[in-house]
Amino acid sequence: MNAEKVIFICLTIAIGAAITPFVTMYTIYEVDRIYRLNNTPIASNITVTIDYGNGTIENHYDLAANTPLKALQLVAVVSIQSSIYGDYVDGINGHFGDTTHGWGYEVNNVSVMDAASDYILGNNDRVLWEYFLFEW
Repeated sequence: MNAEKVIFICLTIAIGAAITPFVTMYTIYEVDRIYRLNNTPIASNITVTIDYGNGTIENHYDLAANTPLKALQLVAVVSIQSSIYGDYVDGINGHFGDTTHGWGYEVNNVSVMDAASDYILGNNDRVLWEYFLFEW
């Protein structure tokens, strides 16, 4: 076996050993997330408010959903970008984010950092979707 093959095999083993914990950790996270979402009861009496940032505000009452994203999808046409961090809402009813504006959400007047597809709603929660200016 020549030196190049030995180096290649050693690098392959080293890279595989370095990546394996991250792949395993991400897989466990995803399995847990999917289990929680599939085994979470649907919350009732959810209110969804959509603030387009231009004076137009829509209110939708008495919805049943287990995540802010599912609640929004009941009342609007939603464009989603998926990433390893979860689903990001980049458009609602044709109103899309750009380099300076985007969509964010609050639950019960508290800003949430979880992806809208991951946050679990409870009965009587109020979800506000707001088109806002990024503050860089």
